[in-house]
Amino acid sequence: MLNDSLIQADITLVITRCEEVSDSLLNSYKALLSDDERQRNNRYRFAADRRKDLIARALLRTQLGERLNLAPESLVFERGEHGKPALVLDNSLQFNLSHSDDWVVLAIADNRIGVDIESTARKNDVMAIADRYFFGSEIAELTSF
Repeated sequence: MLNDSLIQADITLVITRCEEVSDSLLNSYKALLSDDERQRNNRYRFAADRRKDLIARALLRTQLGERLNLAPESLVFERGEHGKPALVLDNSLQFNLSHSDDWVVLAIADNRIGVDIESTARKNDVMAIADRYFFGSEIAELTSF
């Protein structure tokens, strides 16, 4: 059962396919990252992983900047106890990033939010995962397709 606060939530959901991001846009994204983010990005062994991370971080910065009416490069993040990034600003915006294969998905909301994307090429037992983590109503919705 959905409550009123969920129905009235202001949620941003953006899904991006990395191969569709042009090299010129990718170059402009680099300027948005902090020194720490650039260093972390350079640690990836494979170019595809560096590209996906850069797109995810830039997507996060541009979308949060738009929501907060701030320049994306001015945003400051800190890492929580489990390594999850959070805005240093005193505000209620929450976000979550996920990626799989060539896709990146970002969710932003005024309350806690989670998002996950998985490749359909993987051989996961979707129903076993659903049985373990989903509510009964969510399983019913999943099996209705």
